[in-house]
Amino acid sequence: AVILALLLTAVATASSHSQPDRGPTKILVTGFGPFSHHGSNFTRNPSGEVALALDGWCHDGGSVCIDGLKINVSDAGVQVVQNALLRGNPFRWEGIVHLGLESTTKGLKVEVAALNNRARDNTTIVHDGAAILPTTIDLGRLTVPALAGSSGWPASQVGTEMWSRDAGHFYCNEVFYRTLNVARKAMPNSGNRLLPVVFVHLPLASVMSIDAMADLVSRLPDWVV
Repeated sequence: AVILALLLTAVATASSHSQPDRGPTKILVTGFGPFSHHGSNFTRNPSGEVALALDGWCHDGGSVCIDGLKINVSDAGVQVVQNALLRGNPFRWEGIVHLGLESTTKGLKVEVAALNNRARDNTTIVHDGAAILPTTIDLGRLTVPALAGSSGWPASQVGTEMWSRDAGHFYCNEVFYRTLNVARKAMPNSGNRLLPVVFVHLPLASVMSIDAMADLVSRLPDWVV
């Protein structure tokens, strides 16, 4: 949540120096659909629901808008964003936030790095690629806001924010690595700045309601400290 707030703030600042006919600055938010893993069947995936709920949401007078996308939990699904960037980023995304489900977390979990591990067979995603790629967000600028106080939702529904250096070995990790890899090799941003990319795990809807998660993200621009 905090990461997306930083993205919104950073790109809004950049867009203020852009030409007036350039259109809104766009951030991509992705989430996954239902899936089964290790004998567990998740028929509802809040990450995909939140991503779709955010699609078309704008702030700052419409200067910054979100493209929400739900992708499949599959080899093809985790290559959708990577392939769009390799085609030259036709949708002009200036920041990317991948969302996924972490069934054991009690709040938002920000992943700070991705592993070069293919979900399907645990081989490498990129041959001779870096073993680990860190997020392209400036982690030194992050703080943890009072989520419940700023949103009006009870603390029991908001949960807490946590940090993680292990995004796992499944498709959440793979989509994160693929996007980071392309961001570093093919998508340098203006001003010699890499495209901001981060992954945030969300809890089950029984821990934090879908409405609360969507509402929290929609209020992120107001939480910047």
